[in-house]
Amino acid sequence: MVASVLTVDRGRAREIVRAAEHVAARVDLQGQVLPPVLPAMAAAFSSGAASLQHVDLIARLLDSPAARRIPPYAWTGIEEQIAAVADTSTPTELARFGADLVRAYDQDGAEPDEREPVQVNELRLTPLPTGVAGRSAGCSPTRSATR
Repeated sequence: MVASVLTVDRGRAREIVRAAEHVAARVDLQGQVLPPVLPAMAAAFSSGAASLQHVDLIARLLDSPAARRIPPYAWTGIEEQIAAVADTSTPTELARFGADLVRAYDQDGAEPDEREPVQVNELRLTPLPTGVAGRSAGCSPTRSATR
């Protein structure tokens, strides 16, 4: 709908909506006005220091798995650092800077995967020029380690 109203491509419309969701004031179900999700970026955007693309890239960074592991109080500081350099950085530079900050804070990374690895057994047949088929077999490391 946004794309047709503004006569822009769908990708650009998504960028506009994502930015608006993060820098515009929100209203909860009781009618109370809530601050923007990214208040420092909202201030940079409204002053002209950050572009729509700056905001969109930082909003995507906020939605990344690594950023979701960061507690809100720490994210506030990261966002303020990002917004402070928005006016002197290209969107790509700003996104890279933000990703570096997130990585620096989230040094442990994602939780390890506790699931058992899927067992894979394979048999590959390869036709050879002599007409005889070559064979090779393999099994998953888990399977071969338990033998």
